[in-house]
Amino acid sequence: MPEADEVQAALNVRETGVEAEEPVHRGCYGATAERVRQLAGALRTLGVRAGDRVATLGCSTHRHLEVLYAVSGIGAIGHTVNQ
Repeated sequence: MPEADEVQAALNVRETGVEAEEPVHRGCYGATAERVRQLAGALRTLGVRAGDRVATLGCSTHRHLEVLYAVSGIGAIGHTVNQ
């Protein structure tokens, strides 16, 4: 099992890419994880709790991916209502 500092270093180095209708977004896992944590905190502040259902309507972008991770990270259930 890797140590916490090794995991953090890996999060900050490796690049991710999400293909979407807009240009490809490239960033590191650490930055993505930070945005997901911030969004999860905002959702909690808005009253979203574990077991709640959250509907999303969005294009397949890195932002939509972050929303789905934030929702599941707090134990809520994400539903995409895209066509």
